[in-house]
Amino acid sequence: MYQSLYKKYRPRLFDNIVGQEKVVEVLKNQIKNDRTGHAYLFTGVRGTGKTSIAKIMAQAVNCPNLKDGNPCNECKICKSILEGNNTDIIEMDAASNNGVDDIRSIKDEISFLPTSSKYRVYIIDEVHMLSMGAFNALLKTLEEPPSHVKFILATTEPQKLPATIISRCQRFEFIKIDEEKIYGLLKKIAVEMNIKIEDNALKLISILARGSARDGISILESISNLSGEIKVKDVRNIIGMPETKIIINVFKNILLSDSKTLIKNVNLLFNEGKEPITILTELLNVITACYLEESTTLSTYDEEERQMISKYFNLDKIEVYKIIKDILNIISDAKYVEDKKIIVLSGILEILEKNRNNKYLVNSVKNIENINVENVLSKTLKEDVEIENKKEIIEEEKRETDKVINTQKEEKVDISIENKKSDLEQAKENKEKIKKEEKSKKHQEETKLEKNIKVLDTLTFRKYMIQMQNAKMFVALSNAKIILENNENLKVVLTNESNPDNLEILNKKEALDLISKVAEKIVNKKVKVEYVF
Repeated sequence: MYQSLYKKYRPRLFDNIVGQEKVVEVLKNQIKNDRTGHAYLFTGVRGTGKTSIAKIMAQAVNCPNLKDGNPCNECKICKSILEGNNTDIIEMDAASNNGVDDIRSIKDEISFLPTSSKYRVYIIDEVHMLSMGAFNALLKTLEEPPSHVKFILATTEPQKLPATIISRCQRFEFIKIDEEKIYGLLKKIAVEMNIKIEDNALKLISILARGSARDGISILESISNLSGEIKVKDVRNIIGMPETKIIINVFKNILLSDSKTLIKNVNLLFNEGKEPITILTELLNVITACYLEESTTLSTYDEEERQMISKYFNLDKIEVYKIIKDILNIISDAKYVEDKKIIVLSGILEILEKNRNNKYLVNSVKNIENINVENVLSKTLKEDVEIENKKEIIEEEKRETDKVINTQKEEKVDISIENKKSDLEQAKENKEKIKKEEKSKKHQEETKLEKNIKVLDTLTFRKYMIQMQNAKMFVALSNAKIILENNENLKVVLTNESNPDNLEILNKKEALDLISKVAEKIVNKKVKVEYVF
């Protein structure tokens, strides 16, 4: 009869437990020294060994032939426990037996001595599911049980337990199992079960297990019947992970502020049935691989995908980190929203808007992909400029008209309609004349300034800030434009996109001093620094 892999490979000795060395060490020493407690509480995420250790411990406290704290698995008592025939070891699922009556039945039973073992052991799994009445009924029993009774409680949500229950138990926290240890366990199972699978596919499964050995074994079992050698792509397809190329394109859309293509790519993933949180998690994995450059995550992609990701290694680490942080916030917010598609798409678009017109990121992608950045941004920029120009023209005309009307009122001149028209026409002519003169003057000034103005590379300034270990100044100058006039006046032009926090940093005297120091290194002379808003 076929047996699931996670049941077949459930540990039967403390020495076979993976990833819980400290817990195992303490429990083994207690058993060897005959100093076991009457109540234990095992907490931690699923698949980390809580129930397995509870069963091994139930055997160990009753085994007459201990081997270095481990049960022998050969005596009559050990065999009866392994076969599930020992009436002194009672396993109870609190999810389905959570009432007061279930606990009262335990209270009635514990007064009886064990039938064949030294101790009667109660293993209560998912104990947080008990009702409040059941917890209250358990309190007294848990505090002062008979000497022949031991309780082992296990839960994935200890925060739901009453403090009075926790205080009556020896608590052991089961940590998430390290990816390398899960990989080693899966490798061993694959060899023993003759499952042909490449190493990178096993590494991907160990990451997808998220610290749970049982989840990792279940994933391995679900793909074990594929024909031929199992590859990374096979694992991704079976698990329902989104296509990496599309995820990389989504990342590129964010960097280029290409909202139209981004929406198209995200909807494509939705239409393929990919879970919104899975899409975000995979996007996070890709960006993290770019951020860390040599991460474990990178090994879980095929060669072509690794090459695509590695092209983005040289992106600004601080800018990439900010995107990672924003994605983590979206994942956190999505837990509390029913329609996760909306929160995920709107969250990604919000990240895009934050990075809109970030020329450094855009130019970086330009160098990577050989894209004409002007074509990507020009449409948006042109529309913005046209709107602003129209606003200025309307406001200026309104001001001129108001000026004429106010002048007439002040002088209290009673003029005819014809005279009013004449004055307005004259005002209009004067306005046109002033405009031409201002335009001519502005052109002359611009021509003159072009000879004396030099735009400095902001990125060079920001790199100096990193060398000086000043990350705040690095970020603060992200939207600034730095201009050198007459080779002696340095102007830091701050745009409307500048974050208020960044402006606060720049307004400090230390910031001005630091910019002056960097400018002196770049221009080889002292310059006067001022801000232009």
